[in-house]
Amino acid sequence: GKPYVLLVHNTHRYAGIAEKHKSEKRDRWIYVVYNSEYTREALRYPNPSIVVHPFVDPDRVKAKKKERKKYVTLINLWEGKGGKVLQQLAKEMPEVDFLGVKGGYGRQEIDEKIKNIKYVENTPDIASVYAKTKVLIMPSAYESFGRTALEAMINGIPVVATPTKGLIENLGEAGIYVDIENVEGWKQAIKKLLEDKDYYNEISDKCLKRAKEHEVKFLKEIDELELFLLDAINKKL
Repeated sequence: GKPYVLLVHNTHRYAGIAEKHKSEKRDRWIYVVYNSEYTREALRYPNPSIVVHPFVDPDRVKAKKKERKKYVTLINLWEGKGGKVLQQLAKEMPEVDFLGVKGGYGRQEIDEKIKNIKYVENTPDIASVYAKTKVLIMPSAYESFGRTALEAMINGIPVVATPTKGLIENLGEAGIYVDIENVEGWKQAIKKLLEDKDYYNEISDKCLKRAKEHEVKFLKEIDELELFLLDAINKKL
């Protein structure tokens, strides 16, 4: 008989959410917190709801020490995140150094025979990864928001990504978008960032600005969330 708050971070529909359940002759209200406008628009549960975009603590993800930023990095080598795209790009761009960070879930696509991919283990110290990352790629088949994109932007790292609705909402005009199957497009986007310093700096500045916008938005959303949860708590049972 207590209010229930569901945190929704993808567009997979949960059966029975859009209902009031009877429990011991008392209403059980379900409240929904979406992680993006995209997930809310896709699901449209009629329940009381709010959007709170994922928070990223800059102190946790920002590079602490200066290193030579030389890698084009993919975080999570699962096929759904672009593990095979990374391998294809590395084969066709042997002059580029790629970094593959193993993910915490999914079958990781690893080919040790490709010499210009350096693989590293999954790590809580993600700041050390961004310290040596020049460009982040996100050739994901699906993202409802894509938090690593925000982590990269906090570091001023340009992000080349597939135009999923979640990533577009996250990156905005700071993102460089390429369809997942357009390998030549990925190659050209990466090449321009690595070779054109002025262009790189322009995109980096856009990323820092976008990250700051997210920080301001999140502080506002947290205040709104507090009121939203108080309403749930005070619901008469």
